[in-house]
Amino acid sequence: HDIGSRDEPGSGTPSDYLTRFGPNPTNPSSVGRWINPTTSQTYDWYRGSSPRGYSSYQIVPINGREFMFLHLDHDCPDEDMAWAASVLSAHPKTLTMITTHNYLAETGGTGIFGTGTGARGYTAQANVSIGPDRNRPQEIFNALVKPFNQVYMVICGHMFAIYNLEKINDAGNPVHEVLCNYQSLPNGGNGFLRIMD
Repeated sequence: HDIGSRDEPGSGTPSDYLTRFGPNPTNPSSVGRWINPTTSQTYDWYRGSSPRGYSSYQIVPINGREFMFLHLDHDCPDEDMAWAASVLSAHPKTLTMITTHNYLAETGGTGIFGTGTGARGYTAQANVSIGPDRNRPQEIFNALVKPFNQVYMVICGHMFAIYNLEKINDAGNPVHEVLCNYQSLPNGGNGFLRIMD
């Protein structure tokens, strides 16, 4: 579930992630994801990806209002942070949910796993060491969540825990931060799925 260093640009190994989900997907499994199988055109809700191809965004109309889903790479690097800020700046009125991998944790456990009873908050450091330009969750919050009033929710996983936090952005409005990761439960999570409405 993590994108490892073997997927990084310049590693010499073709990235399976980019062939399936990148800006110009070439894997046949991409048909039906970003590409309409009937027309072979990219769906209009898919709006683009970062130059590296590991972050992307979609805009979906729901009940007459547009919602943006902004997906950030694991421990988002500087280049993708700048790209994401430009996307948010271009859509100031579009309600936005950010998804990323490593963001919240419970600090009562050892290693990357929480105990279910530890202190709740941002992970203390980046969990992958695949570049010097990777950003900690607090840096992501400060750069992409707090200053952009349209961001109302951040969803993450990676750490074993299930909880919600509420933070306040620069406009004084709440931002809901959700950690939902069942993978360390029996049977790889017992098939649990969180549905939000």
